[in-house]
Amino acid sequence: MKQLISTLLICFLIQIEAFRAPWDPALPEVSNFVPVKGQPLMLPANYTKVQLRALTGILFVDTFTKLFNVDEIRIFQSNVKGIEAGALCTPPNLKVLELDFSNNQNPPVIKKSTFANCGNNLESLTVAFNEIYRPRLSEDTFYNLYNLRELVLRNQNIDHLTKRWFNNMKWLQVLVLENCRIQQIDPNVLEPLNNLRRLEITHNRGLTYLPRNLFKYTPVLEILLLVANRITDITWNEFEGLNRLKELSLAANRIDYFDATKVARFMPNLKKLFIEQNMGSCRKKLDFKDKLQAKMDHPIHVQYTLDPGSYDDCKHFDD
Repeated sequence: MKQLISTLLICFLIQIEAFRAPWDPALPEVSNFVPVKGQPLMLPANYTKVQLRALTGILFVDTFTKLFNVDEIRIFQSNVKGIEAGALCTPPNLKVLELDFSNNQNPPVIKKSTFANCGNNLESLTVAFNEIYRPRLSEDTFYNLYNLRELVLRNQNIDHLTKRWFNNMKWLQVLVLENCRIQQIDPNVLEPLNNLRRLEITHNRGLTYLPRNLFKYTPVLEILLLVANRITDITWNEFEGLNRLKELSLAANRIDYFDATKVARFMPNLKKLFIEQNMGSCRKKLDFKDKLQAKMDHPIHVQYTLDPGSYDDCKHFDD
């Protein structure tokens, strides 16, 4: 009987293929899986990671109960119709969970109870919806995930970003908010995130400004990416408090004012700055770069054009 079960498992599973980070080396893959209540998914005991492709149906509370050694699960290119409360984190060692619903035209409801049992162990969570079909999550959806180190949200509906989204996440180190339709950010939104080291708020076409004192509560932030928003009105006082910042990207916004004095004052450890695809002329950006390099006590890379071959030559851009 044991040999038969082992043979069935091998036949049911597993296709190994190269896959993008962070799922590198390759993950074992389960394809075309249809969950059945009372019939948990079975994997060989030596598998600690799994990706589920073309999963169809409802994830039941017992679907993952036999994945005792699995610490990473990715669900993608699937048609998940529902998730029972507590179904996701029944594997006792689960640390990394990626839910990619970008193929779902009718994605499942995600709420606080979806992540029941996840608080103790889950360290990394990604939730991505379809570009068009994106349900609106509640601000308390992730409240019980007090052990998270990384949270990635893509294609969400978060027009007003408040600190209630991140209450109880004091250990979070990486936060990515990509294409979330953010229009307004509260000044105290990052107050619960004193350990944040990397922050990405990108591709939000309704975001035109940053509030003052936004980074008052992020003393160890090292990487800040604000790419492809519509940030226009900026005084550079918004970046006060970023003493540990090493990399800042404001590429593809609508900024026309660059202040070397404030950059040097508020971000004294900055080593990389990206300001290409903004409203200011190439000549203005080049002058800003020269002034900033003169004010810093260490070399700093300032990328202000899209063409590295014309890095110090603005005549092709301003003629």
